[in-house]
Amino acid sequence: MKTIKFWSIITVAVFLTTMMFTSCEDPLDDPENQEIIESEVVDEGVSSNVTTQQLSGTTENGNTVSGTELSYESWIRVKTKTGPKKAPAYASTRAASGNDGDVVTVLLKDVFHNTDTTITLNDQYFDIGEYTTDISYYVKGTRQDGYVTITDSVMVYTLSFEDFSFAYELEYEVAVYDDGITKETMPYHKIKNLQDKGMEIVPIENIHDESLTVFARRQINHSITVEFCGETYTLKGKVILQTPFGTAFEPYVKKSDLLDARYYTEGGQVYSALRLRRYWSDGQTKTENVSVPINVSIDDEFKSLVFHGVHPESIELVSYELSDVHNTMSPMYLQPYVTCGGEYRTLNINYGFFEFGMEVFNDTPYYYDGYLQYDFPVPTFQNFRFSEQQLIQNQSGENETGKYVGYRLIRNVKADFDRLECEAQFNIGLVFYDE
Repeated sequence: MKTIKFWSIITVAVFLTTMMFTSCEDPLDDPENQEIIESEVVDEGVSSNVTTQQLSGTTENGNTVSGTELSYESWIRVKTKTGPKKAPAYASTRAASGNDGDVVTVLLKDVFHNTDTTITLNDQYFDIGEYTTDISYYVKGTRQDGYVTITDSVMVYTLSFEDFSFAYELEYEVAVYDDGITKETMPYHKIKNLQDKGMEIVPIENIHDESLTVFARRQINHSITVEFCGETYTLKGKVILQTPFGTAFEPYVKKSDLLDARYYTEGGQVYSALRLRRYWSDGQTKTENVSVPINVSIDDEFKSLVFHGVHPESIELVSYELSDVHNTMSPMYLQPYVTCGGEYRTLNINYGFFEFGMEVFNDTPYYYDGYLQYDFPVPTFQNFRFSEQQLIQNQSGENETGKYVGYRLIRNVKADFDRLECEAQFNIGLVFYDE
């Protein structure tokens, strides 16, 4: 009976001791009741060891993904003091970081995306002109890692043409430490020295889609470079431009090679011809000649000129000159893949105290099968020559204006167009009054 009482006393004593020690623990020491009341960034840095990974593949919607992913560490050292949340005035600090502070480290990633896209245009000749450039920014998203907020931003380099544009996206991350007392942007590597390396545009094979629409296509090859952590990275742009170019109900030319181009004269007619190797959609490859006639002309000129107080001792040709093209004729269909326009020049004839012009014309055929664009070769007018002039007095008299005498100046003009001789005549009336 005494033994039972003894163990009962021991049990009560242990219970009371446990309760006493438990009641001595301060609930303010619970980490959930702590907060930072002082903090200071004492050091920071960013790693120069950048890990690169080449990206390639296709997304779920069929877009091609390619580029370079770069990752590196950024860190700061923060000295902090913590205390109870909503602590009374007499409360003391319960914890502090070590003498050197705590290191906060984050992994940052940059992704430099190449561009690979297809754009449909309405311009069959791909006259895209020059481009302008622009740099813009947007925020893609954020994520939280303790006291650090990491913002995923995008720098967009856009090339704008008149009818379309394309862009490069360069993703970069910036980390901001914020413990409620101290807020600071952590160091990161910046994208520097973006340079546009220009572009080329090249033809690629014609294709057709499921609706049997044929598309002529061009590929733009473009690139830019940027500097990142002391290294230079190249981003490539591959942009396919396509435009409707007929239908595939009959075989069509997919691509062609120009083997030869020339002009010749035969039977009193000038011709221009191309020798082509053409690859057809039905699988055939043919070497073919495409020839077109070149029409030319020099227009006769009839004109009357009146002069007052001018009495030339002689009327002689001083000079002549063929002008540059001053007008054109719109192209018209001539045969499959061939259209023909025209160009006008003026033969300016100078007699010293008067001058006039004679219109000169020639065809300008053009070949375009969607892949190959080529101006047919055309000769130029050469070796202008003038016949002996006729100066015939055909009138004289007097009227209310005064006494006058009139002449007719007649002369033939010839020129060579390859081996074709072209000829025209000018017939100029000249009337001279005494005053």
